Amino acid sequence: MFISFKLNRKHELGLLLYIISMLYIAGLFSCGSGEISREKEARIIRDTQSVVEMCNIMNPADNIPIKGKILVYNTEPFSRSLVNSSLPTSLKASESDEHVTVLYISPEKELLGYYSITNQPGYRLNMKIYVVYWPENKPAGIHLFKGPDPRHSRPVERFNPKPETGDFTKKLIAWINIQDKLR
Repeated sequence: MFISFKLNRKHELGLLLYIISMLYIAGLFSCGSGEISREKEARIIRDTQSVVEMCNIMNPADNIPIKGKILVYNTEPFSRSLVNSSLPTSLKASESDEHVTVLYISPEKELLGYYSITNQPGYRLNMKIYVVYWPENKPAGIHLFKGPDPRHSRPVERFNPKPETGDFTKKLIAWINIQDKLR
């Protein structure tokens, strides 16, 4: 069954403007705005994942140049890192980038002690940063990154207390900015 509406010229123009504005807004949130598509991200990760382990045979380096833009991934759980969303837009990989440097973050917990009241552990998150160039699928290096200490004291959590870890995001972003200047 087909329903037709009889619109006057004023309503037709209003409907047309509404449709155009919705298409514009949808375009702002699509991959056309510079965000990398899921398909391209999946292809980059599929291509580079196999060479990550080759970085382990390389000597750790403080400076590893960035080629193109950056995509940051966790090795466990295997997913896009929250650090990626903290990158400046000028460094973040986008749909149109032909060269991408993928940083794989592999955390290792180092126990520093226990909180006195709750006896919950406090960890430093140390990182291995594996750097891989795409589309070359070439291991570029490995950087060992010592994360910050957890807080020295924290409020008591009676229900479901969790281990405390230091936040490494700012320190990692600062390291990425230094690597970007080595281009």
